[in-house]
Parts: sequence; C-alpha cells; structure tokens
Amino acid sequence: MAFDRDLKFKIFAQARTGSTTLQQLLSVHPKLKCCHEPFNPGKAGISLDRKYLNSSELQDLESKQTRKGWHWTANYPISVLQKVLEDIRQNSNVIKHLDNFLPSEMNRYLLLNCGYKVVFLYRKNILKQGISRFISKTSQVWGTDKEKVKATSYHLVDN
Repeated sequence: MAFDRDLKFKIFAQARTGSTTLQQLLSVHPKLKCCHEPFNPGKAGISLDRKYLNSSELQDLESKQTRKGWHWTANYPISVLQKVLEDIRQNSNVIKHLDNFLPSEMNRYLLLNCGYKVVFLYRKNILKQGISRFISKTSQVWGTDKEKVKATSYHLVDN
C-alpha cells in the first residue's frame, strides 16, 4: 500500500525530545512515509545545497552561514525551501524536523507555508534535555543505540 498523500503532518521538535523514536514508530504504519531531517546539515545539508543551488548561490550561502547551537545553519533562499518541500511531498507525507537546523525565519516559513499539520515535541525538563545532549555529544550517539551510550565513559570538562 502506498502512503496517503492526503494525510500530511510535520514533527517539529527540539533535540532530545524523542522525535526519532516517534518517527521510527510512525514509519511502521503503511499509510505514512517519513522524510527524516531534510535540513540536517550533518546528513543532507551539503547535498541539498548542491542539488538546489547554482554555484554562485552556493558561494553566497556559504558566506552567510552562522553558528547556532552545535549545528551550522544558513538562511536558505525561500525558493530553495519551496523546491525541497515540493520534492518531499512527492516521496513522503511526514516530515521530521529539528528546530536548531535552520534559522528562526526559515523555521517560521516551514511552519506556516507547507500545508502540513504540525506536531510539536519539546521537553518540560530543560536540565534533563541538557544532560541528554551532553551524553549524545560525548558518545556521538544521536538516535536510540542505548548499548553504545552505556559503553561510553563520560567526563565533565570546562569549555
């Protein structure tokens, strides 16, 4: 059975909120097909840039990149976001996106202009979220590989 093109929603989340687990659970459903973090610069950012931008636009974009949290983000032109969303709609009906992958203006565009219902995920306990980020950053485990997390030694350092 193909995914249901009329059933469209976006998981819009902060990091370390269980969004990957939710996305993995939803992916089991036959009517759902999820696009996992299309704006994650560590997974897709360079290929997205090369696919949707010409060389002068790419150079201009690289000169405008800024540091946000622990990800590099850039102000993509709206035309690029529109092209990416058009491609995503052809192949999936669920988008999982973390808010720290794009600047706030781009996140606002994604929220208001893509015609998807939105599921917001956040953590009430910011301290636990920070600890979870520290553990993930130290172990380099960002998904659900609990055995790798348990096997890693953790040391607090001053930075």
